[in-house]
Amino acid sequence: MDEQKIKEFAQKHGFDDVKMIGEYEGNIVFQPVFFDKKVRIIGFPRYILQKEDELSLKLDDDFVLTDHFFPPD
Repeated sequence: MDEQKIKEFAQKHGFDDVKMIGEYEGNIVFQPVFFDKKVRIIGFPRYILQKEDELSLKLDDDFVLTDHFFPPD
């Protein structure tokens, strides 16, 4: 999928850009990011998942993706 479409999807949901962080269960996983240095309270972590030509915004309320990509020490 075109990187610009993924960025536009993130912007539609209030983020500035995305960073590809890996793959999980057949999805390419992107971390949405902000460019400014402001502290943002957005609740549970959110990730953008790409499976073929479909994009979805995943609320990681069970921390499965967060623990997978950023394991606790």
